[in-house]
Formats: sequence, structure tokens, C-alpha cells
Amino acid sequence: MEHWIGIDVSSATLDFALLDGKGTHLESVQIENDRKAVMKLMGQWSKRHGVEVGKSLICLEATGHYTLMMLNPDGLGSSGMLGWRTPTTSSRAWVSSA
Repeated sequence: MEHWIGIDVSSATLDFALLDGKGTHLESVQIENDRKAVMKLMGQWSKRHGVEVGKSLICLEATGHYTLMMLNPDGLGSSGMLGWRTPTTSSRAWVSSA
């Protein structure tokens, strides 16, 4: 993994932490729980730290529908807010078993 991204999910905000592949903390930030805010942050981290979502391990807390908005394709495009793919064909099954 090139980067590790941790996300603490709540109804109003998302707390992101970014580490490099060696585990060094690069940045933490709190943003609105909103698709545009997430996309903006990923663009900033791509420029500043070379983050590629597809080459990063992304860990987030399973908080029901707030988490599903990030993972579930329903209403958010083909594969969720960031185009993330879950390890199974059902993001609901994967999140509920986490």
C-alpha cells in the first residue's frame, strides 16, 4: 500500500487521517460529510502527497447509513462516493460484518 487512510464517520463530519506506506502520519483533517468535500480532499492529497485511492488501504468505521453513503453505489454513482470497491459484491454485507 502506498498510503493508509482512516476515516471516523459521523452524520455531520468525516475525520480523515493519512499515513504513508511506512506508517508515518502525514496529515489529519475534519471535513463535512459531503461528497464534494471528500472529492476536494482527495484531490488535495493527490497533489500534496501523491495519494491514489486505488493504491491505498482505506479503513472506516461501520456506522450504518453514514458509512453506506461512502461505500454503497445507491444514488452515488457506479461504486460509491469515491469509486471504492468493497471486498464482496454487497457493500451492506461487508460493512455489517466488519
